[in-house]
Amino acid sequence: MPHQPPPINTGAQLWARGAIFHGLRWHIKFAVRLPSLEDLPQLLRDAYRFAFYGRPGGVPKEVVQIERVEEQPRILGDERRVMAVAEPLKRAERPLIVIGKGAACARVEGVLREFIDATKIRFLPTPQGKGVLPDNHPLNTSSARSAGLAGTDVVLLVGARLNWMLHFGEPPKWSAGVRIAQIDISPEELDRGTTDPTLSIHGDITSVTPQLKLHLTNYHRVSSLWSNTLSTSAAKNLAIARAKALTPTNPLTYHPTFASLSRP
Repeated sequence: MPHQPPPINTGAQLWARGAIFHGLRWHIKFAVRLPSLEDLPQLLRDAYRFAFYGRPGGVPKEVVQIERVEEQPRILGDERRVMAVAEPLKRAERPLIVIGKGAACARVEGVLREFIDATKIRFLPTPQGKGVLPDNHPLNTSSARSAGLAGTDVVLLVGARLNWMLHFGEPPKWSAGVRIAQIDISPEELDRGTTDPTLSIHGDITSVTPQLKLHLTNYHRVSSLWSNTLSTSAAKNLAIARAKALTPTNPLTYHPTFASLSRP
């Protein structure tokens, strides 16, 4: 924002000149008054850096050419915390990985797919985590979401938050004794809600996931009963969805609309 003189207490002028800056600064990652035009390139570079580093935020574009913004420094997880998360995952009978928006913003498709393919742990994407791994991946549990959340005994949140979309990690949507581990780039987001404070890892997903993978080498302990439960629930839900898609409605509802759009 350009430098502005002190606000004048005349209604609209007060809002335009003073309150707009203080109103914005609580809702965005980076806000600063521009001292002079000479400072604009450096401040725009700082804005890009704030947008890219840590939790992603808005990015200004096509304002002035920025020569280079350094890649965000990689943050490895504390090895003691990584081992603390790996142990319950090894012992879990019904493990689940929840992939959130943070994984999508971090572009961790490659490392996350390697981890899931190696461990064979079922995963559930949140609405904003969809697309990190394919919908048709054999370990995708989206079609058995309720059964997955209600039945799991150990969960690893990867760039996901226990907000209303995940029912805050509380019963009855989640099992009462579930242990919830978390990987997050923002330390202030750790140990919130029902997450286990001993199973929270501060670090970027690109670095922490390979660390975890080293401790889970040759791990294939997922219960066949757990896999069968999720597969049965998914088949049941898909059958219900197909039946709804074939039922004519007036006015047109979601299921037949989606079925029509999905036809080649």
